[in-house]
Amino acid sequence: MAGNAHLNIPPFYIDIRGKKPPQEHQIQHARKLTGKAFQPKGMKLIMMLLLKPELVNQPMRVLAEQAEIAVGTVKQVLDDLKQLTFILDKGIKGVVLNEKDLLLTKWLDAYPHNMEAKLEQRLYVPQDIEQLRNAPLDKYGALWGGEVAADAYTHYLTPKTYQIYADAEAHKALLKTFRLRRLRAEETGVNILKIVEPPVVLEKIKGALPSCVAPLLVYAELLNSDDLRNIDTAKRIYRDYLV
Repeated sequence: MAGNAHLNIPPFYIDIRGKKPPQEHQIQHARKLTGKAFQPKGMKLIMMLLLKPELVNQPMRVLAEQAEIAVGTVKQVLDDLKQLTFILDKGIKGVVLNEKDLLLTKWLDAYPHNMEAKLEQRLYVPQDIEQLRNAPLDKYGALWGGEVAADAYTHYLTPKTYQIYADAEAHKALLKTFRLRRLRAEETGVNILKIVEPPVVLEKIKGALPSCVAPLLVYAELLNSDDLRNIDTAKRIYRDYLV
């Protein structure tokens, strides 16, 4: 019942001219297309909008600085989000994020392949995991993610894996200070520390708790795990920090 069609075969007569699909069908179809929004660079901008929804009213130059992407890419992502009705124009009231839960869900769906997989990651074995856990990582320009951050936010999870976000300089400082060695192939029975390159400057994804990334990233990391403990803890983070 959309588009153009002419069929005159008695007793059937069909004449459709320039009829557009209903609005809700257009939106559903558009949301099946990823465009730029849920590609790696777009994921960074959506992450920043989810962390700081007030950014949606900032100039594209500011959004580009926050997400550390090109201004041209910002425009393409914003156009996609408007087409998908995740951004609505309220006239003199400015623009707002719409259906944030659905936007978060689509961002999480793309997170494993279009964000996490794009970040440089290295695996180490710490000489003393407790010394590392008790250290003020802020001092080294690093932040806990994963299960350690989840434990800090919920007090519900005993960490079995360890993940730290650190840029190149902080990475070197951690190696030297805590005598980290690279994980050997097929090595088991040791505490494994994953050091991950942050998607943007670390200060932008810092959480309210000392030495921890924002709950949004912790939530994404836990859901990307097949561990039921993590999934249960993720629900608590969503309820307490993301609703």
